[in-house]
Amino acid sequence: RSELLAAGVEPLFAVAEPGQDPESVPEPACMADHTGLCCCLIAGKQRTMVTELGASRRISTEGKLVERVREALEDSAVAGSQPRIVVVSGFYVQSDADAVAKLCSWMESTPEDGSSRPLLALTVGAQWCTGLPAVQEVARAADFVFANEPETLALASAVVPQDEGAASRSFEQALAALAGWKERGWMIGTCGPRAVGAMPAGNSGAMLSVPVKLIEPSKFVDDVGAGDAFMGAFLAAAWQRLVAQAQPASAALAPDDVRTACDAGIMAASAVVQCLGAQFPKDPC
Repeated sequence: RSELLAAGVEPLFAVAEPGQDPESVPEPACMADHTGLCCCLIAGKQRTMVTELGASRRISTEGKLVERVREALEDSAVAGSQPRIVVVSGFYVQSDADAVAKLCSWMESTPEDGSSRPLLALTVGAQWCTGLPAVQEVARAADFVFANEPETLALASAVVPQDEGAASRSFEQALAALAGWKERGWMIGTCGPRAVGAMPAGNSGAMLSVPVKLIEPSKFVDDVGAGDAFMGAFLAAAWQRLVAQAQPASAALAPDDVRTACDAGIMAASAVVQCLGAQFPKDPC
């Protein structure tokens, strides 16, 4: 904001001065509109990324969402023993750590109707989220954790630090360190065009590697939403497998089940990167 003002550009968002009540700062008149465009040249100008931006004045939900999540899960109890998955992001965790802690505690308790506890999935969201204790706590307890390569390396460095002077970890070593650190579930790491890696909690063996089908550079538009598309398709495939097994627990997923879920995620992400933004194509085939 200071740099914009120095350049003669008036920022859209007002900021409270020291000692001023943030609620007294007037909302911008055009908050409902797009607040800007982010245009990037990537990979030696071989492709571009254009992102429409929109934001609120304060990045905080102040506990407003946790009750809605609880109500939705309670309403879904009519599904009986079918798996239920709650998905949170590092962005939400950092904005409402208390609410997420309450939600996780509630999810750990045995439902009164005797059904299985909901499964918890976390998408890390950004490298800077990996250093936040609240995000780390959720990542350790989550049934599924999704992170790209930089996030995987950063999270491993934060929660399983290496000895001083040790060589930098590879992606596979970082994934293995996180799998050994996690309490349950699976650690899923994406590496762009390289193979997706997956490891179950407590496993120090070889990483499950799922190859990614390369896309012609001419068909690549941008990668906005690719990670979310991967996660959504992965969870949908995993959910179908858990329903078929009548085992609503992430530990019930065999490596072949996770491989199938990764393939579904890769297919969805491949479709999204051929579109502008996160719009899924009408005919992805």
